[in-house]
Amino acid sequence: MDDNSVIALLASIPDPDEPASRVSVTAALRRGRRRRPVRVGASALAVVAVAAAVAVPRVMLSGDSGRYQPPASRSGSPAQPAMPVSAPATFSVLVPYAAFGWLPAGYSESNIPLGDSGLLSSGPAEVDRTAVTANGAMVTLGVDARGGCAGKSGSCAPGPASTRAPDVNGRPAWWIFDGRGIAWEYAPRAWAHVYMPAGRLPAPGRVDAARLRSLRAADDRAARQAPSAATRDLVLKIADAVKYAQHTPLVFDLTLDSRLPAGWSMQEMGFHVVGRRLLADGLTAGPAADTSALSVSATKPLGYGCNYVSGQSSYVTRDGVHWEYRVLDDGIAKDEEMLCSMRPVDGLDVNIYLDMAPEEAGAAPLPGSYRLGGVFGVYRKLHLLGPDPANWTTDPLR
Repeated sequence: MDDNSVIALLASIPDPDEPASRVSVTAALRRGRRRRPVRVGASALAVVAVAAAVAVPRVMLSGDSGRYQPPASRSGSPAQPAMPVSAPATFSVLVPYAAFGWLPAGYSESNIPLGDSGLLSSGPAEVDRTAVTANGAMVTLGVDARGGCAGKSGSCAPGPASTRAPDVNGRPAWWIFDGRGIAWEYAPRAWAHVYMPAGRLPAPGRVDAARLRSLRAADDRAARQAPSAATRDLVLKIADAVKYAQHTPLVFDLTLDSRLPAGWSMQEMGFHVVGRRLLADGLTAGPAADTSALSVSATKPLGYGCNYVSGQSSYVTRDGVHWEYRVLDDGIAKDEEMLCSMRPVDGLDVNIYLDMAPEEAGAAPLPGSYRLGGVFGVYRKLHLLGPDPANWTTDPLR
């Protein structure tokens, strides 16, 4: 199934009614398509569905039937880290700013399979992290940079219908999603949230359309049920223990041995927890007009095939590598090139995506995009570090 088919499938599945959000699911799907351009795994459909389901509005506050009084067990919460006096206006994408400080038994970021992308990410405006259990239960953490939550009203201050929650580590907080989540201002004009969805991450493996509809229906039924006091207690404990101003960097199994074009910078990075390291899913960069114009990934082989699309793809051999080479020019997504290695290169599966023009039909090429020399030019500037973590680096641009 190709990427467009995934998007069409998701569009055909009715969503439950929910409050308006400034999060664009269409945009999220498009970003997901671009970051994993041509290699499709058995669980890709499920991951896209989950990514859409856990895209929490910033900060969508919800009414509640009554003020919650946490059970006495909260008095045994884990140690509460120091809260920041202020938050940066921009995060370093190479060092995720925030992390879980405590999780219930069985929850771990390490439980996310390497083939499932998009559940952990570090960006200049926000950090998103997800922990799961062996049976797919999830908890998500989202932390915004200062001013990153500003909407039409200019702030994320709660509205008159919002319901206060107990303070989070001494800072005022409000329930979201009827108590399945909590949002708090962890520093002036800087917000964070913890959310425990009712649904579960599908188990790795093939998830066809009928199974996906069944999962979505079960999640919808669960979401209509009020969360238990125990769930709210867990949400509060997790929020209390969130750690800020972290120093653990992402590590990369590749470097781009070339300067980026003028005006281009590294953007949001997906990552996975491998041992005690945060392994970046790849490198994403672009100018302001298209911040994900370039996406490069080199991953441990997972048995996935390249996504051949008739009329767009061809098989070529260049630089001693067998590739599936794909070109898109559909009047919307213009001048896009994609590479997918048919066999591992230096022990890694390689994917490269390059968009050389904005998505408006007839727009001028992105400044500096052609200096990269197309996807094959990018590959020639790429240095693969192999599957051994001892060889990975925290500096992907040399």
